[in-house]
Amino acid sequence: MPSQGQQSLDHRPPGRPRATRWVLLAVIVVHTIVAAAQPVLAGSYFEGNVDAITTHGSIGSLLPLLSMIQFGAAVLFWRPGHGPWWPVVATAGVFLAEGLQIGLGFSRALAIHIPLGVAIVSALVVLSIWALRWRPTPSASRR
Repeated sequence: MPSQGQQSLDHRPPGRPRATRWVLLAVIVVHTIVAAAQPVLAGSYFEGNVDAITTHGSIGSLLPLLSMIQFGAAVLFWRPGHGPWWPVVATAGVFLAEGLQIGLGFSRALAIHIPLGVAIVSALVVLSIWALRWRPTPSASRR
């Protein structure tokens, strides 16, 4: 049994999503950076760098994997971590959009591919800002 001095070293209220929050934040930020590289690579291709489209395709195919990792982190943040549930749903939406985006890119449907890419990057930027600013509410730490 720990002594009273050892118990007082842990000032953290029970149920606060510390580690799961930092894991989710890290995954969201990496996902956002990788997704934000996509329009840069596409623009480089349109400026004449033909190799950029290969990199664009490779990175684009990696994005759903990042979504799956982010989904797992969001679930851990929500359930054992006592964070909000909606990042799980938002991540699932991004995953579906990225899958559609890959199909549209390979079919060269740029009229939909480009705006959907803007929407994906925008959603990830919003998620990144939220993840950076999120703080647990007192009621969240009591659940």
